[in-house]
Amino acid sequence: MIEGSAKPGTVVFLADPLDAWGRPPGSAALSRAEVRISAAGFDPPVVAVPRGSKLTIRSAGEEDFDVSGWIGFSDSAFRHRFARPDDVFETTVSRPGLWTLEEEHRPRNRGFIYVTPTAAGAVASSDGRFRIDGVAPGRHRLDCWNIQSGLTETEVVVSGEVARADCPASAQGR
Repeated sequence: MIEGSAKPGTVVFLADPLDAWGRPPGSAALSRAEVRISAAGFDPPVVAVPRGSKLTIRSAGEEDFDVSGWIGFSDSAFRHRFARPDDVFETTVSRPGLWTLEEEHRPRNRGFIYVTPTAAGAVASSDGRFRIDGVAPGRHRLDCWNIQSGLTETEVVVSGEVARADCPASAQGR
């Protein structure tokens, strides 16, 4: 297990190299994530899921929403019109990296999905703490991403029950 601190909302994940078959460690543990869209924006505003996971976007308002998904800031992944409350769109996130969600009528309303190459990851809580379970002993590269700092990295050595790793200061907003 790795415990540490980062700026709230920072995506933290193991970025260990791929094996001989091109699979990252822990890639079998897929998950689902749900994001709700309303006039107030995306909730939660930042989500992390491993590559191959299902992403559900659900309308939480009475209005229409046109949501575009971008891989990075420029490659179109999808566009969906939410025409009624509880309208749902699902997709599989297949490319690792940053996915940006944008509500086209309110372009300042953005959400972020960070598709991690491994299943070992977390999003730092509102108090800046994160925890990643099930990490094998050894030396690992830990990547940290948030919208203000971009991607930074640090190294952590797991040798006992709990290893401590903090994201670099730039990812903590210092």
